Amino acid sequence: MARFADASRFDTSTLTMTSQPSSSPSPSEFNAIEVTSPIGGLGIGASFVLPSNGDKTEQISRIDAECAALNRRRNALLPAVNLPPEVLSLIFEFVCSPLDSEGRFSTNIDRPLFIIRVCSVWRNVGLSTTQLWNSIKLGVNRTVDAEKRATLLQYWLSKTGQRRLTEPSTAVYDVLASYAPRLQTAELWMTERLRPALSRIGESASSLTCLTLNGYESEDFESVEFFSTAPRLSDVTLIGYNIQNVILPYVQLEYLSTTDINVHDPLEALRLCPNLQHCTLRAESTGFLPDMASAAGPLTHSLQSLELLLESEVELAWILDKLSLPELSSLNISLVSGAPAASLMAPFFVRSLCTFDLTSLYLGSNTLPEDEIAACLLVLPGLEKLSLQYLVGGEISYFLLDMMNPKRFPVLIRHHNREHTAHADWIFDVPCLVPNLREFSLSYSKVTVDSHALVECLAGRWHEWWHGEVPEGEQMSSKFITPLARLRTVILPSRQVNFGDEDMVIVDRLRLEGMKIQMKSI
Repeated sequence: MARFADASRFDTSTLTMTSQPSSSPSPSEFNAIEVTSPIGGLGIGASFVLPSNGDKTEQISRIDAECAALNRRRNALLPAVNLPPEVLSLIFEFVCSPLDSEGRFSTNIDRPLFIIRVCSVWRNVGLSTTQLWNSIKLGVNRTVDAEKRATLLQYWLSKTGQRRLTEPSTAVYDVLASYAPRLQTAELWMTERLRPALSRIGESASSLTCLTLNGYESEDFESVEFFSTAPRLSDVTLIGYNIQNVILPYVQLEYLSTTDINVHDPLEALRLCPNLQHCTLRAESTGFLPDMASAAGPLTHSLQSLELLLESEVELAWILDKLSLPELSSLNISLVSGAPAASLMAPFFVRSLCTFDLTSLYLGSNTLPEDEIAACLLVLPGLEKLSLQYLVGGEISYFLLDMMNPKRFPVLIRHHNREHTAHADWIFDVPCLVPNLREFSLSYSKVTVDSHALVECLAGRWHEWWHGEVPEGEQMSSKFITPLARLRTVILPSRQVNFGDEDMVIVDRLRLEGMKIQMKSI
């Protein structure tokens, strides 16, 4: 696409100032300005003579206007201006995408305003292309007159036709309320001053599917019920609220994320949301924990993805003891202190009957012993993605890598069964630890295994794989409950893992063959 000059800018492609030569010229000597805009040899130009004295503001404004007119005449002759309107519309939609490559709002979200200023052709196409105007990011603070921003918002949204709004402004609520029936996604701050507008938005939000409520500045709100009847609402994020303070159509929710909850809220959330598929819960306070023996039995739910950020393993044990999630496919557990012990995790997986369905596991804490990790992973033969984040201390040694190596696993597992007889009944007939693993991410503060052993493990999991029976000659069972998959992606801590020259040759060869090995600093 050709680049066009901003219609409001001075074209200085040729600038001539006539004056008498002088070693120290005075402002009065610059008494003539000639501006020439060469357009394909057309020789379009203009000359202006400024008076040497008096107020020149009016003259400067006239020069700017003349230059803008010249730019528009030049732009009108360029080929890109004369493209068919349908082609221009598609180009504008691509250029004016509100999201960047990472899915976040672009800083250049005002591009539609630039497009309509280039020339009359682009202006007509830009104003008639409604998809350019259905997203806006408009911030208003206490030092800015909100009414002025509301005028801009009114103009912007008036160009959207009948399109649904994907992410309208979170600030000018009075204007936003008039477009509430087409509102699809909204992030709203809760303050008493905005209560009337929020009420109007909630009453008319018939298309709303995704809602974020931010209550960090809403001490005045004891409860929020504006969106309790939104018929299409399915995705809710609560910031500064827990589910006890917000009345929502919980039965129809599929995605729920909350912060500042107490440890009881995860169970309450699942009871209120029988159709929930993805749940993110971050507990800021422990609260009172009832006696486990006197609490109700496990709650069975069809949840597929669960993310828990808790203070310690005490809260984790209390929650997992009360849950059974047979359809769970992704689990993310982060603890501020303590470690997710195998004695907590393994019984939960077995009771939930999700040992083959769980494909993604993230474990993060300050203490994450590798023997506990191995004991937990032994009951998850279907795991495809594993991420271990150990941020303070501890280490990864040969034990975990050898458990993942099909050549070394048989000897280690026999020793493990003798040491952990309580877990023996949970261990499946598998060729090695996490045989179905495709992606492995490791962020440990200390890795004591040497780089050669690490490379040997990676090469083994890349080359020694099969989809059905074990190849002839292998000293293992003829069949396993799950095949050995090829490990395709590995993320390692760069400061703790340094490959020697010989090992680097193997790493480079694995990369050429298709294995993704990424070194990441922690």
